Amino acid sequence: MRTLSRRVWLLLGLATIVVVVLLYLNSRRPSARVAVVQASRETFRSSISSNGKVEPIIPYSLRAKFDGFVDRVIAAEGKNVKKGELLLTLDALAIRSQLDQARAQLAAQEDDLRAARAGGRADQAAKFASDLRSAEAERNLLQRQQETLTKLAAQNAATSEEVEKNRAALERAEASVDQARKTKQEFEHQAGADRDRLDLLVEHSKALVNDLQDKVDSTRAVAPANGTLYSFPVHTGDFVHTGDLLVAIADLHELRVRAYIDEPELGQLKPGQTVVVTWDALPGRTMTGIASAIITPMSDPIPLIRTASIKN
Repeated sequence: MRTLSRRVWLLLGLATIVVVVLLYLNSRRPSARVAVVQASRETFRSSISSNGKVEPIIPYSLRAKFDGFVDRVIAAEGKNVKKGELLLTLDALAIRSQLDQARAQLAAQEDDLRAARAGGRADQAAKFASDLRSAEAERNLLQRQQETLTKLAAQNAATSEEVEKNRAALERAEASVDQARKTKQEFEHQAGADRDRLDLLVEHSKALVNDLQDKVDSTRAVAPANGTLYSFPVHTGDFVHTGDLLVAIADLHELRVRAYIDEPELGQLKPGQTVVVTWDALPGRTMTGIASAIITPMSDPIPLIRTASIKN
């Protein structure tokens, strides 16, 4: 028992010595240092690489309204212009000739229409009315003669041959009256049909004249608004087809960027957010604006189109 008790005390003594040594060694190590700085607010920026295009917000374009040659170019691409300023002229000779022909045709049709509304041409209407009156007058005369001859024949003062001869003439006169009346009615009916037909022709000719007048006016291309000529693809002597672009004008102080963003980056954008646009083509150039719309068409494989108004 004594031997065991000595061993226990010996072990406790050794443990105590080890603990004291460890505490001594630990006290000699340098204490850990913690750096402390003052918190401050800063702008957090997140960048998205994408492709897209820069375009005017309100562009104006002038296009050729007929096939023809460019007669004279006055302005130049990149020039600032004011509303109403002459930019170029087109050869107007052929289109003016077409306009003159259309106006002459319209004037003739309007004369015919006025005549049709009045019941037909005055000279023809007068002739048919006169023929009818003459036929009726001759018939009336023969009717009176027939009545007189019939009475005389009853008194043996006229022969039956005279009565029959006058009756035959009266029948021919009545046929002439019927024919004259029918001819006059057909003329009046045709005048009514002509009135409807000429109404349509006059409306068509008026539309043609207005269209040709618009084309003649377009031979002098003027600026529709203040802005910069950012596209001017024609030159003096060029032949242009209907619909070809002549001039594109816009205010380039305010532009719009359409950027196509992949779906994983949608969460970084929201309308009204301030954006800074840069592009590889012009290193160092930046444009600041506002994200104005986020569009996600389901049919578009690229799910986001971001539109931003940019002040250059």
